[in-house]
Amino acid sequence: MQKPHPEDFSAADEHTTGEMGAGAKSGALPVHTPGARHIRQAMGAAVRSIESFKAWQPALPATLELKLYRSDMADELASQVGVERLDARMLRRRIESF
Repeated sequence: MQKPHPEDFSAADEHTTGEMGAGAKSGALPVHTPGARHIRQAMGAAVRSIESFKAWQPALPATLELKLYRSDMADELASQVGVERLDARMLRRRIESF
């Protein structure tokens, strides 16, 4: 792949000059620069592949461990059913489902 030229990304085109410049409110991505063309192609590929996306789901049952920033936050959460306090800021809970 050829390295883009610095002028390909310059702010001198009409879509990026000034807050109220031409194209500022249209939401259209200018496709006349190589960088913009690559971005537009990648966005199109991502949108086309969204139906084949499968979210990762962890195996259950699972054990979750959470280390909190402050111990007073752990105090509040440790009072919930099924939550085990490991130390001042660390909590553990075993989950069977989401």
